[in-house]
Amino acid sequence: MSNQNKTSLGLHDWKADDKPVRLDFAQDNQLLDSLLTAHFNDNSRHKNANDPVPMTINSYVGDGKAQQVISLPFAARLVLVYCEHLSAVRVRTGGELGAYCAFAVPSEGAMAGLSLDGTSLTVMQDSDTSTAKVHNSFNESNIEYEYIAFR
Repeated sequence: MSNQNKTSLGLHDWKADDKPVRLDFAQDNQLLDSLLTAHFNDNSRHKNANDPVPMTINSYVGDGKAQQVISLPFAARLVLVYCEHLSAVRVRTGGELGAYCAFAVPSEGAMAGLSLDGTSLTVMQDSDTSTAKVHNSFNESNIEYEYIAFR
C-alpha cells in the first residue's frame, strides 16, 4: 500500500501493484501546498521589496588633494573604485605610473590608495614627489571616478 511507501517529503510512493485512491492524491496536494507555502513565506531565503538594495553605483570627481572622503549610503563590505575611460594603471602627466583601479574592504583589507571605514570611503592621491613606483591616483584633479559599493 502507498501508505507504507513514502518519499523523503512524505508523499505517497506507489508500487506497480498498488491501487491509488483519491485520498492519497488529496493528502499529497495538501502536503505540497503546506511545504511550498512555508518555503515561499520564509523571508530569510527570499528577497522582497522591503529588503535593502545590496549595492550602489555612483561617481565622484577628484579634487587633487592628498585625500578626499566619499560618503556612502550604507556601511559597505567592499568598494571597487575605477575610471571608466582609463586603464587600471597608466602613465600620469608627470611621467610616473598611476593606479586608477582598486578595491577596499573595511580595516586591513584595503589596497593602497583607498580606505573604508563604515560609511566613509577615503580616496588618496600621491604627490608627484612620492618615491613609489606606482602612485595612488584615486583623487586626481578633474578626473571622474566611479565606484560600486556592496552591502
